Amino acid sequence: MRYSFELAKDAGCAVQIHTESATEEGLSEIAGIARSAGLPPEKVVKHFSPPMVKICEKHGIFPSVLAGENAIETALCEGMRFMMETDYIDDLKRPGSVLGPKNCPEKDQTTPG
Repeated sequence: MRYSFELAKDAGCAVQIHTESATEEGLSEIAGIARSAGLPPEKVVKHFSPPMVKICEKHGIFPSVLAGENAIETALCEGMRFMMETDYIDDLKRPGSVLGPKNCPEKDQTTPG
C-alpha cells in the first residue's frame, strides 16, 4: 500500500482503496501510511464506503458511498464531503450483483435549479 501511495504522490493522482470493512482505527492507519508516503490523505478514496462521512473527514480519507438503501441520505446528514458510486458492471450473467445507473439521483435536490 505504501508503495502505491508513493507512486500516486509522484504521479499527482488519487488512489482508490478496496478495503472491505471500514473502521475508524483502520482509516486512521491508512491515513498514516499515506502521510508517511508523502500522499495527502485527501487523495485516498475509500471505495464501497459506508456513510461515515465525519469519520472519514476526521482522518482525511475521501469516502465513496454506495448509492443504495438510503446510504446517500444518511451520508448527507453527516456532510457533503463524499462521492456517490454505483459500482455498476454490465454483466447479464450477474443481474442485481451491483447497483445500476438508475439508482443514482437524476438531480441534486439540495441545490436550486
